[in-house]
Amino acid sequence: MNFRIFILFTVPVIYLFLFVTLMQRLGSGDKVAARLKSIEELDILGIGIPEEEIDSPSFFDRVVKPRLVGVSQAISSNIPIDEETQGALAMDLKLAGINMSSQTYIGMTILCALVLMVPLGILFQLIGIILAAFGTFVVARVMLQAKIKQRRKTIENSLPDTLDLLSSCVSAGLGFDQGLLHVIKRTDGPLTDELSQAQREIAMGVPRAEALGRLAKRCDSQPITSFVGAILQAERLGVPIANILETQAESVRDYHRQQIEEESAKLPIKMLFPLVFLIFPIIIMVLLGPAILKIMNSGAL
Repeated sequence: MNFRIFILFTVPVIYLFLFVTLMQRLGSGDKVAARLKSIEELDILGIGIPEEEIDSPSFFDRVVKPRLVGVSQAISSNIPIDEETQGALAMDLKLAGINMSSQTYIGMTILCALVLMVPLGILFQLIGIILAAFGTFVVARVMLQAKIKQRRKTIENSLPDTLDLLSSCVSAGLGFDQGLLHVIKRTDGPLTDELSQAQREIAMGVPRAEALGRLAKRCDSQPITSFVGAILQAERLGVPIANILETQAESVRDYHRQQIEEESAKLPIKMLFPLVFLIFPIIIMVLLGPAILKIMNSGAL
């Protein structure tokens, strides 16, 4: 029985670690895209690329990853999933910054669940199979939502400094598109990746309003939406964009300050549960324990 309990707690932890690692490796297409972008910039500048700087793909990228993607797509293609669910999942993957199709993600989740069912099914029969299937999908969903929240927070934290730099570029005489390109070259992070995609769309002929609208939809953040709306309104009204950018930077900082104050106001309520159920019982035991022992000993005598 003790061995089964050990397996019950050990196997899910091991597979959870493998699942997280695998999803990160499969969704790490941004590094490849960044490398290709740097190669294109070197080609534009006429700089040759030394052979020793060109890294050959790893064994995982050459052999393991294509096989896993193929198996995942084969599994998900045989499962009836409506287009609305796939579209919502694809949007969540974009918000999380995971470079993976919805079919591949669903197939990988099912594949991990099937692999986890084998040991748990042998040890706990039907209960282990249900636990493996339900646990895998719950963990996958929680991980995806946590990734979305973390990426959105990173974008919102880097937005004020990015707007300050963009405002300085525009105030120095650069146009909005040139200033945006200047900011992209000198910053990095999820916000820079989204701005880079918007800038490429504008360079390809997409109207600025449409490209910035797609940016706001991909980020799904209230400060980004306010920033895009202010830029579009400034273009329609003819207001200097530099002033709008400075105002938006201050607005985002005020938004962050309000978020911090809101989180700090929730701390007493969040601390109530550990205080009542974890700390107070220990304090009562320490204070009343000796008295209770004396009463018990005196009663026994």
